Amino acid sequence: MSAKKFTAAAATALAAATSLAVPAHANVAPKTFPGVNGPLTVTTGQDNLLHFGSSTPGGGGTEQMPSSRIADAEWAPDGSRVAYVDQNGSVISARFDGSDPIVVAANAGASHPTWINGGSLIVYAHGGSLYSVPSLGGAVQVLSAGHQPGDQDSAPQGGANGSMVFQRKTNGATWVWTYNGYTNAAARVANTNAGTQPSISPNGRTIAYIHEDLNGLPQVFTVGVDGSNPTQLTTDAKPLQKNDTPVWSSDGSLIAFAAAGAVVTIKPVRGPVENTVAFVTGRISWQPNADMSRPPSTSNPVNLVERLDGPDRIGTADEVSGWSYGNQQANVVVLARQDIFADALAGSALAARFHGPLLLTPTGNLDPRTLAEIQRVLKPGGFVYVLGQTAAISAHTFNQVAAAGFRPSRIGGNDRFDTAVDIAKTIVPDYTHNPVTILAATGLNFPDALAAGAVAGSRPNTVVVLTSDTKMPPQTQAFINAVPQRAVFGVGGGAVTALSSVRMAATRVSGLDRFETATFVAQTFFSGPQVVGIATGFNFPDALAGGALAGRVGGPLLLTGPTGLPSETADYLNHASGSVSDAIMFGGPAVIDDGLQNQVGDLIGQPNQWVYARNNPGAHTGPR
Repeated sequence: MSAKKFTAAAATALAAATSLAVPAHANVAPKTFPGVNGPLTVTTGQDNLLHFGSSTPGGGGTEQMPSSRIADAEWAPDGSRVAYVDQNGSVISARFDGSDPIVVAANAGASHPTWINGGSLIVYAHGGSLYSVPSLGGAVQVLSAGHQPGDQDSAPQGGANGSMVFQRKTNGATWVWTYNGYTNAAARVANTNAGTQPSISPNGRTIAYIHEDLNGLPQVFTVGVDGSNPTQLTTDAKPLQKNDTPVWSSDGSLIAFAAAGAVVTIKPVRGPVENTVAFVTGRISWQPNADMSRPPSTSNPVNLVERLDGPDRIGTADEVSGWSYGNQQANVVVLARQDIFADALAGSALAARFHGPLLLTPTGNLDPRTLAEIQRVLKPGGFVYVLGQTAAISAHTFNQVAAAGFRPSRIGGNDRFDTAVDIAKTIVPDYTHNPVTILAATGLNFPDALAAGAVAGSRPNTVVVLTSDTKMPPQTQAFINAVPQRAVFGVGGGAVTALSSVRMAATRVSGLDRFETATFVAQTFFSGPQVVGIATGFNFPDALAGGALAGRVGGPLLLTGPTGLPSETADYLNHASGSVSDAIMFGGPAVIDDGLQNQVGDLIGQPNQWVYARNNPGAHTGPR
């Protein structure tokens, strides 16, 4: 099964609840719409074309979309994808050039799809209610936004920092409402009675909408999101003008709206000059472009490709720690052996959940660089979780941590399976009476467990346990059986077989190889990430440290070869480009070739609208 087929057919089946598709505590970057004004597009609902704006009839050109008819198209925050409604009422997301279509919500009877939360979610209207769905597809949920029985909600329009506006009709009266996708707060906007078709400005402060003037003619108005300063902009006196559907430009300098069979633009001031920019009408949307003369920011949708690497695996782990944590900002440190992955496989989940980096050291002696990083990120007396028994991290190394003024605590059993169970019990000590999501992966190799670790690190009450490839270790089985409220996932073919061998009910998340399995994990649990991690699929240390970072920021860990992205990894990045604003490669050019940054950058956004940063944590503008 290819990654494309998985995206279209299995997202809803495996992401049976939104909690699987969107990490409960994800640190989402406040990626917003502002930028340089790209093309203005109009979809008429009568053909399958994006009609581009032009000051002359027929002069703007078109872009064909991969459906027989499209309506209500709107651009993603970075302009890399466009969401629209097809002839079946399904919500479709496609790349800017019409390629790579994915079904986000099938046969939904949808209208007005719009992107919120930095592109992580798509909201649409149907039958008087609003619905949200992860932008890669998945479980559809009713968006209450204060909805009461009898309310009729419609015309949602997304904006910056999780904001959205829509119109709500209650007891015959229509008002403009605001909603925030991060806080779930909704509020009616004062002074907007009888207002329709709202659109929020890129800075999130002002709403444009349609309201009738004293002569009963529809005009464009603006109002503050708090209801302040309602202002009538247009004064058109033509009864046939029928002003409608105002939309802000990407930089906030203009408002476009439909008028008398055309689209015109105005500046957001009273009595503006109207300029005709299109000679068709329908849903209007402005494609945001990045300003490549300025760095990425919350007001400039430049995508970012990063590389975190050091002279060796210990140095890379230190760089990853430096990206995530400032001085004395970590709660804990997780310390693992640098040369063998056995006891460390579940460690990235522990590090992410307890808010600390995963660092590496030789068995017999604490590496001076690792000690320096512990001293930098952790306050004196802080906890250092040491993974494995003395064969993994020696008593001498343990004592060196203690002598430096920290409190080491060893987590390790007789073997890797015991250690993973001990880590799981540390993460969820009340596992016997609370719901737990359990991801089982083979412990005889590293890729599947490390992809699962990013998932476990991204959400509460989620752990990784290990199988002996296709066999079920008794300690792993005993732990799973001790969790009465469990959701079990088999990550990779070996774990699926092991679970089946003991008749353990589990959802399969497995591909033909490690790359496809990591992609399936990403699709199942991360259906609208802002940040993705990318590590080599042929060695464990970079993925181990990187998985802790990915889990902390609510993103997947994808795998790659040294000189080119596997097709499954590339497909996922392409599908997710509407939400992903930062792709972080772990390890140096010896494991991930410099040429991959170009491929990754063009996949997560529009071509050439990205920048590259190496070991520069300040380049990332979102939470971490």
